[in-house]
Amino acid sequence: MGFRNAIGTGAATNFNCSHSLPITAWDIAKPLGDTVCWANSLLWEKEELTSYNHHFKILPESLDAEIYWSFDLGEFPAGPEMKITWDPWDVKNNRPHVGVGTNPKLKVTYENPQSKYADFMPPDNRWFGKKKITVQVGDATVTRPVWFFFLAPANRTIRQGGEMECAWFHYWKEGRVVPAFTDMGFEFDATLTVAAKYVWSPLWGTKYYVGRWSHSQIAMKPVFDVNVPGSYTEENYPNGEGKVGAHTLAKLCEHEWWHDRLDNEVRLPPFGLGRWDRDGDGLSNAREAELGTKINRKDTCGLANFDPTYSKYADYADQELFCRWKEITAPKGNPSKDWSSGGAQFPNPEN
Repeated sequence: MGFRNAIGTGAATNFNCSHSLPITAWDIAKPLGDTVCWANSLLWEKEELTSYNHHFKILPESLDAEIYWSFDLGEFPAGPEMKITWDPWDVKNNRPHVGVGTNPKLKVTYENPQSKYADFMPPDNRWFGKKKITVQVGDATVTRPVWFFFLAPANRTIRQGGEMECAWFHYWKEGRVVPAFTDMGFEFDATLTVAAKYVWSPLWGTKYYVGRWSHSQIAMKPVFDVNVPGSYTEENYPNGEGKVGAHTLAKLCEHEWWHDRLDNEVRLPPFGLGRWDRDGDGLSNAREAELGTKINRKDTCGLANFDPTYSKYADYADQELFCRWKEITAPKGNPSKDWSSGGAQFPNPEN
């Protein structure tokens, strides 16, 4: 499956792919049925559309009737920048979007010289998910599903400045899979070494960031008792809310937003509200009362001692605990639009 990059020549941005599917006894072979699985899925990477364990061909190899292949164009974004063509195509009936023969190659092309990115990945989330491919042999017509996904950490180069941005950030923001990316103003920082962070300055205010591997984080539900020192522990979120994907990113964003808000509450005027924080843990006395933690103890529940990597929280453990507490009821992501590799809709080879 080859690609030709026209970037830098003044020509339009192009991406295309070639792929073929088999039919057996006037049917499209479906190794694991009509449900989403490895064998019925295609993965979009930076500059190519790849398949898993497909070795597709027409069976039987010799057929007398003409064979036509087509996608339902209504399932893809409409517009002059999007083209679906085949090689060979139905010249006789002037249908470039219909393939002819026992092994035609599908070509998908997106032509937009104004694209933000210097690569070939689809422009929006509507290109992914379940699509239908139809094979017509004589008077017989068979339609079978094919699923399109994208490689979550695939790097995308932004034309202006050459900065990098991961595919998951673009599609999860564009499709409002994680609404916080837009609603809270989160930006992407490829150099970020933590899951998410905020940066405050008296000159420009607050900026929020997520990094390259933020999408692979797992969220754990905090369990604590403010009346019992050292009572902190963690458990899995129910219904997959803590698994890798949209829900966890939504929780990460909520978490950082609260850190910013809590810091602003205890920061001295004119740069903050100047609320009283008796123990200096970054959580105002009023917020301590809301959570139930102690106003004279920075780590009421022993969070910093729960895990060796948590020792960094010793000086602001109660603020960290408050942010984790707010994660529990954070607005969720939208996994129904998560078509990333490893995401909520990604195929399980055991299905």
